[in-house]
Amino acid sequence: EESDSTDYFDISFDFKSLARLQDLDLGDLIGQQDSRDPRDQACSDFRIDLRIWMDNCGTGMSLWSCGLLLGECIWQGVVPFRGKEVLELGCGCGAVPAVVAKHMGASSVTATDFVTEAIECARENTFGHDIEVSRLDWSVHTSGGRHLSMPEIGKADVVLWSDAVYTECGGYLLASAVRAHLKDGGIVAAVVPNEDRTGMRQFQHIMTRGGFERSLEVRIPPAVFEQAQRRFQISKGLVSISHGDVSQSRLIVWRAAER
Repeated sequence: EESDSTDYFDISFDFKSLARLQDLDLGDLIGQQDSRDPRDQACSDFRIDLRIWMDNCGTGMSLWSCGLLLGECIWQGVVPFRGKEVLELGCGCGAVPAVVAKHMGASSVTATDFVTEAIECARENTFGHDIEVSRLDWSVHTSGGRHLSMPEIGKADVVLWSDAVYTECGGYLLASAVRAHLKDGGIVAAVVPNEDRTGMRQFQHIMTRGGFERSLEVRIPPAVFEQAQRRFQISKGLVSISHGDVSQSRLIVWRAAER
């Protein structure tokens, strides 16, 4: 529901377990024999209440379609989270994937961004969901990185990001951050536009050089997209469309090589 204020708008998203897709065959998507953890069927209902400020403080201050689609994929059980430590990179002001992951049974969830305004908003928007929100500068993981005073962020079983690559340098920095924070045997899950942005090739190159494999790349299943469209009203104007045909956005999973 839109606020009367011209400075921000408030919007809420409801997640009800009884309304989740019951006949979605996920075996081929996540490469598992069991399509879902049965315990996820009984997950509690919850609501995400967001306040989105209209000030121009960068891309992280908007709701983006790929981030919401990643949240929907998590809610529908496309990627397993129960008992996992989860880290979201470039969470922006909403951190929707991080919040959904926590409600899907993740043992701990940390959402990170670099922009101060986005971090402040994410802390307000994730209040009550048991999410840690921290600042993370991806450049600290490069040889010439700036070593700023920031909270220590450890390694995670699952690293999440969505449409976070816009430049060659950005692809390199994001891959460096992923490699620094992903546990051996962990997975990276991302939703990206149907057409690669500048920097995706560089991201893939750095991941491959580090021994990571792209184990899955699929279009968002139509049933999942339809659920996201109903929940988030992606085409109604309050959500920024990431790039191209949003219904053709892709889910990509990388796996860390066992050492």
